[in-house]
Amino acid sequence: MKLKSIIAAVLAVVLAVSLTACGGAGEDAVYAQSMRSLNDVGAVGVADRFAGVAVSGKTKEIKKDSSLTVEEIKVEEGQLVKAGDVLFVYNNESAALNVEQAKLEIESLKNKIATCNSQISELTRERSAAASADKLGYTLEIQALQADIKETQYNITLKEKELKALTEAAADTQVKSDIDGRVTEINTSGEVSDDGSEKPFITIVEVGNLRIKGTINEMNRGALNEGDEVTIRSRTDETQTWRGKIHSIDWENAEKGNQNGGYMEGGSDEMTVSSRYPFYITVDDPEGLIIGQHVYIEPGEDAGSWEDQLTIPAYFVNDAEESPWVWAVNGKDRLEKREVVLGDYDELMGEYVVVSGLTLDDYVAFPDETLKAGMKAEKTDGYVPMEGEEDFDGAFAGEDGAFEEGEYPFEEGEGLMDDGFAAENGGAFAGEDAAIPEIVPEEGATAAHAD
Repeated sequence: MKLKSIIAAVLAVVLAVSLTACGGAGEDAVYAQSMRSLNDVGAVGVADRFAGVAVSGKTKEIKKDSSLTVEEIKVEEGQLVKAGDVLFVYNNESAALNVEQAKLEIESLKNKIATCNSQISELTRERSAAASADKLGYTLEIQALQADIKETQYNITLKEKELKALTEAAADTQVKSDIDGRVTEINTSGEVSDDGSEKPFITIVEVGNLRIKGTINEMNRGALNEGDEVTIRSRTDETQTWRGKIHSIDWENAEKGNQNGGYMEGGSDEMTVSSRYPFYITVDDPEGLIIGQHVYIEPGEDAGSWEDQLTIPAYFVNDAEESPWVWAVNGKDRLEKREVVLGDYDELMGEYVVVSGLTLDDYVAFPDETLKAGMKAEKTDGYVPMEGEEDFDGAFAGEDGAFEEGEYPFEEGEGLMDDGFAAENGGAFAGEDAAIPEIVPEEGATAAHAD
């Protein structure tokens, strides 16, 4: 059994390496794997699938009036609050002072208007007695004062609105919550956001109204619309589903991000990375869902399971973020560059949903700099054979992937595995320098040897 485990490990390593190799199918040939083997399913229905996470239904951000002083904070981070609970209290003395200050400013502005009107009256009298050549100068001064009066009247209007708000604040210095939720953050240090604006003083996350947040790529933005019915599926138990409806898609706030795994030369920048947009789903009955739970989102009221989605490993896809394509095999068993439309990317599995461009009956080759359109392709539904490698000559020379006689330049004294498979196929993995102990072949076995 130990010998078999070591052989299996060797095969796994060779398989991983062989995916990138050409050869074994004749000159200028490359092996291509079937989409059926990559998906490991018998039938498939092509559909989109999006990653999502369960979040609270609403976030309430409460900003502090910068003109007032907070006298007391009534809550703590992590505390549950109900609508109507007092969050913090302003200093009443400072609120009253602000009211008086606003009144004084309004009075000063009114006095300014009165002064301007007095000056206009005086200038008007002087203009009447002035010579014709001087009248224009008086007229210009009067018009400037009239413009000042209009600007001051506007400022009085703004200040009176401010006075009203300050008066209301002075009468009720308590700031209350208008939702049931949990206090997640209290910004007592005056921290600012990346754009330089001050962060909310208190942030409350609503409880009891769970929803699902997902993101949609600009490449498949037409796959979802507000009001669409969707199926929400558990990542850990695909039989567990919920029904919901897309409430909103935030097209105004793009999130730049790179879906890892695509085969791209030279990295990417903000000009080549596609944008992603958040969308939100209301859940008909969220029983069984918990905040932070990761789920799949599938269009339709009764979408098929994830096993019913056509997928492709990300390392088979070229230019995934800009104009995705794959090396596919055409009807003449030749390689061609084929454009594909991708759905969501599953970071856990490292694979994309294939919306169109490929089917289960197609074959794809691993991207390699040596590949060219028109190159001969050898199709395979299992692991890809490889031979001619310098360090592991003829590792998968057999048509069925078995070891064949004469393929291994092993030293004298190497024996066979003591089971029927090894004896039948001539597999030799033993020898004095190997980790596998020497085994004597069974009667009738044909030993593999060097030519």
